[in-house]
Amino acid sequence: MRVVFDRRIKGLGLTRSQWFLLAHLWRSDGLAQTELADILELEKATVGKTIDRLEESGWVLRKSDPSDRRVKRIYLTEKFAPYIQGLQNKSNDLISAAFCHLTEKEFDQLVDTLSRARTNLLEQSRQTDELANQ
Repeated sequence: MRVVFDRRIKGLGLTRSQWFLLAHLWRSDGLAQTELADILELEKATVGKTIDRLEESGWVLRKSDPSDRRVKRIYLTEKFAPYIQGLQNKSNDLISAAFCHLTEKEFDQLVDTLSRARTNLLEQSRQTDELANQ
């Protein structure tokens, strides 16, 4: 799915990770870089580099948080607005193509199962980190 999605958005000059970051900002504009790193489950430095590239290309801008100048909030620029519907359509089409053989109930079960597996793995990772820090 990743490879196919990358091919579908290649003409925009965006990578999947850039699109994913932009999509999260579209849902909740003004997130802090640290919040984005947590949501995307990436290192802060990796997210910082992605934001650098998006900022250089005019997709986002950084602004200091009014209550804490050390915190940088990330905002979409007007450049993103004309592309959101097309990107969402490409994403939805890809999901439909990949899972067209599943009923709606089966798809919901798949999403639920994967979400629970993700939660379990994140919890195990936290426990491992806690043990390592003791």
